[in-house]
Amino acid sequence: AVRNCIRENRIYEIPNIIETSRRLGMQNLDYSIAEMYSKGYIDRDEAVMRSSNPSKMEKTLVHRDNSVEIVQPPELVKTKRKR
Repeated sequence: AVRNCIRENRIYEIPNIIETSRRLGMQNLDYSIAEMYSKGYIDRDEAVMRSSNPSKMEKTLVHRDNSVEIVQPPELVKTKRKR
């Protein structure tokens, strides 16, 4: 898809293709920055400053800060006792 956009001079579509192709392993710089922030490698100011779209990054970081990770409890494993 990216190759076709370049060939047909539709460069403006590439960021959208990258963003929607995350399941294929593509990711943009801002996604990587947000991941680094979530993992604690960089602080909020650094993430916003390095972002290609600071206002969108602010919203992304607020969303990540407010989201709660739901952890599933481990299943109880039944074991057979030897008699």
